[in-house]
Amino acid sequence: MNDDEKFAFGRMINLTLKAERWCRENTLPINPFNIICALHGFDVLKLSTDGDQIESIKRLVCREHRITMTEMKSKKRTAAIVKARQTAMAECRLRTDATLSEIGKHFNRTHSTVLYAVTKELFD
Repeated sequence: MNDDEKFAFGRMINLTLKAERWCRENTLPINPFNIICALHGFDVLKLSTDGDQIESIKRLVCREHRITMTEMKSKKRTAAIVKARQTAMAECRLRTDATLSEIGKHFNRTHSTVLYAVTKELFD
Protein backbone atom coordinates (compact mmCIF):
# COMPACT_ATOMS: atom_id res chain seq x y z
CA MET A 1 0.00 0.00 0.00
CA ASN A 2 1.54 3.34 -1.02
CA ASP A 3 1.36 6.55 1.03
CA ASP A 4 -1.63 7.95 -0.87
CA GLU A 5 -3.64 4.78 -0.31
CA LYS A 6 -2.70 4.75 3.40
CA PHE A 7 -3.81 8.39 3.72
CA ALA A 8 -7.14 7.71 1.95
CA PHE A 9 -7.77 4.62 4.07
CA GLY A 10 -6.98 6.52 7.27
CA ARG A 11 -9.32 9.35 6.25
CA MET A 12 -12.11 6.89 5.49
CA ILE A 13 -11.72 5.22 8.91
CA ASN A 14 -11.71 8.63 10.62
CA LEU A 15 -14.92 9.71 8.83
CA THR A 16 -16.63 6.43 9.69
CA LEU A 17 -15.75 6.81 13.37
CA LYS A 18 -17.09 10.38 13.37
CA ALA A 19 -20.30 9.19 11.73
CA GLU A 20 -20.73 6.41 14.29
CA ARG A 21 -20.19 8.92 17.12
CA TRP A 22 -22.86 11.20 15.56
CA CYS A 23 -25.29 8.26 15.51
CA ARG A 24 -24.63 7.47 19.17
CA GLU A 25 -24.99 11.13 20.20
CA ASN A 26 -28.35 11.31 18.44
CA THR A 27 -29.41 7.92 19.84
CA LEU A 28 -29.77 6.50 16.34
CA PRO A 29 -28.89 2.97 15.31
CA ILE A 30 -25.63 2.65 13.41
CA ASN A 31 -26.80 1.65 9.96
CA PRO A 32 -25.77 2.71 6.45
CA PHE A 33 -28.49 5.35 6.09
CA ASN A 34 -27.62 7.08 9.37
CA ILE A 35 -23.90 6.99 8.57
CA ILE A 36 -24.60 8.58 5.18
CA CYS A 37 -26.72 11.25 6.91
CA ALA A 38 -23.85 11.99 9.28
CA LEU A 39 -21.25 12.16 6.51
CA HIS A 40 -23.37 14.55 4.46
CA GLY A 41 -24.33 16.68 7.44
CA PHE A 42 -28.01 15.81 7.11
CA ASP A 43 -30.14 15.85 10.20
CA VAL A 44 -33.47 14.89 8.69
CA LEU A 45 -34.98 14.47 12.13
CA LYS A 46 -34.69 18.19 12.89
CA LEU A 47 -36.42 19.51 9.77
CA SER A 48 -39.69 21.27 10.41
CA THR A 49 -42.31 19.41 8.40
CA ASP A 50 -42.81 15.88 7.11
CA GLY A 51 -42.73 17.24 3.54
CA ASP A 52 -39.30 18.81 4.13
CA GLN A 53 -38.05 15.60 5.69
CA ILE A 54 -39.35 13.49 2.82
CA GLU A 55 -37.71 15.73 0.22
CA SER A 56 -34.41 15.66 2.13
CA ILE A 57 -34.51 11.87 2.37
CA LYS A 58 -35.26 11.63 -1.35
CA ARG A 59 -32.33 13.92 -2.20
CA LEU A 60 -29.97 11.97 0.01
CA VAL A 61 -31.01 8.59 -1.40
CA CYS A 62 -30.76 9.95 -4.96
CA ARG A 63 -27.24 11.18 -4.28
CA GLU A 64 -26.15 7.86 -2.80
CA HIS A 65 -27.74 5.75 -5.56
CA ARG A 66 -26.62 8.16 -8.29
CA ILE A 67 -30.04 8.76 -9.77
CA THR A 68 -31.96 11.99 -10.35
CA MET A 69 -35.02 13.23 -8.51
CA THR A 70 -36.91 12.94 -11.80
CA GLU A 71 -36.01 9.25 -12.04
CA MET A 72 -37.10 8.75 -8.43
CA LYS A 73 -40.62 9.98 -9.31
CA SER A 74 -40.74 8.43 -12.78
CA LYS A 75 -42.54 5.29 -13.85
CA LYS A 76 -39.22 3.60 -14.71
CA ARG A 77 -38.80 0.18 -13.14
CA THR A 78 -35.12 -0.58 -13.64
CA ALA A 79 -33.56 -2.41 -10.72
CA ALA A 80 -31.36 0.49 -9.60
CA ILE A 81 -34.22 2.99 -9.58
CA VAL A 82 -36.65 0.60 -7.87
CA LYS A 83 -34.13 -0.17 -5.12
CA ALA A 84 -33.45 3.53 -4.51
CA ARG A 85 -37.15 4.36 -4.50
CA GLN A 86 -37.97 1.55 -2.05
CA THR A 87 -35.13 2.60 0.24
CA ALA A 88 -36.34 6.20 0.23
CA MET A 89 -39.96 5.21 0.89
CA ALA A 90 -38.97 2.97 3.80
CA GLU A 91 -36.76 5.66 5.34
CA CYS A 92 -39.57 8.21 4.97
CA ARG A 93 -41.96 5.89 6.78
CA LEU A 94 -39.48 5.20 9.58
CA ARG A 95 -38.34 8.80 10.08
CA THR A 96 -41.52 10.83 9.62
CA ASP A 97 -45.07 10.81 10.87
CA ALA A 98 -46.39 10.94 7.30
CA THR A 99 -49.04 8.45 6.29
CA LEU A 100 -48.48 5.92 3.54
CA SER A 101 -50.68 8.00 1.22
CA GLU A 102 -48.72 11.19 1.92
CA ILE A 103 -45.43 9.44 1.24
CA GLY A 104 -46.87 7.92 -1.93
CA LYS A 105 -47.83 11.37 -3.25
CA HIS A 106 -44.20 12.48 -3.01
CA PHE A 107 -43.20 9.53 -5.21
CA ASN A 108 -46.25 9.46 -7.55
CA ARG A 109 -47.22 6.09 -6.07
CA THR A 110 -50.16 4.62 -4.12
CA HIS A 111 -50.18 3.82 -0.42
CA SER A 112 -50.03 0.10 -1.21
CA THR A 113 -46.80 0.57 -3.18
CA VAL A 114 -45.29 2.40 -0.20
CA LEU A 115 -46.43 -0.40 2.13
CA TYR A 116 -44.79 -2.99 -0.14
CA ALA A 117 -41.55 -0.98 -0.24
CA VAL A 118 -41.44 -0.61 3.55
CA THR A 119 -42.14 -4.31 4.07
CA LYS A 120 -39.52 -5.32 1.51
CA GLU A 121 -36.84 -3.05 2.99
CA LEU A 122 -37.50 -4.11 6.57
CA PHE A 123 -37.87 -7.85 6.09
CA ASP A 124 -35.62 -8.71 3.15
